[in-house]
Order: sequence, then C-alpha cells, then structure tokens
Amino acid sequence: MRNQPFTVTMQGMLGISRAMVSLIKPYKKYLRVQIDYTFADGTTSTQEAHPTNRREAEAIATKEITRWQNEVIFKQNYRVKQLGADGYIWVMGCKLVSLPNPPANTWYVFESATGSRLRVAGDDEFEVQQDLGNC
Repeated sequence: MRNQPFTVTMQGMLGISRAMVSLIKPYKKYLRVQIDYTFADGTTSTQEAHPTNRREAEAIATKEITRWQNEVIFKQNYRVKQLGADGYIWVMGCKLVSLPNPPANTWYVFESATGSRLRVAGDDEFEVQQDLGNC
C-alpha cells in the first residue's frame, strides 16, 4: 500500500457513503491505517485498523459502511406505495422489516403503523419519510 490515501465509495438506499483510508505506519506483518467515514446522512466516524494490505483495508471499510447502512435503514420511517381502491396511495409511517435476497426473495417487506405487512418489489415503490408530523 502506497502512502497515498484512497477512497472507498458505496451507494446505498440512503445515498452515498465514503471512507478515506490513510496509511499511518507500515509494519512488517501489517499496516496501521486510519479510516475516516462520511455516511450518507452526513454523520462521520473514524476507525483505526491493522490490515495486511490495501485489499483488506478496502474490505474493512466496506464492511463498516455496510454495517452502518443496515443499522440505519431499519430505523427509518418510510412511506410505501400500495394499490388502493382509487389507484395508488402512499402508506405513511412504515418500518422496513426485510430486504430482498434473490433468488429466494425479491420483495422489500414493510410493517405499517397499524401492523399490516406490505410487500413491494422495486425501490421506486417506497421512500424515506422525512417528516412524521404531516401523517
């Protein structure tokens, strides 16, 4: 790994998250690196790690961004598009319950505020609900 910092970028449901990996000091068997994260919601975090090479440093950064994304997406409130009697409606205040896991499961599953389970196939059929005050 050269002394030049490099960036790991990941697109997630909430936007783009980045990790800047900087070499602090090389040792014989491992590297000492600092990883500065900027997550899709604007929060930041710093981590020190000891990978053996650049590929492992990228894997550490990717794993942390994935962990953050999985933690945050299940805490968000969503509005989910469903077919109603008069066409499509938005169901407000839903929580994400499970993600698609193809080929066995291709649905996003949400739970509404009333406890109903809602399934949608595409990521264009739901969105993060910004303001619960207007429900």
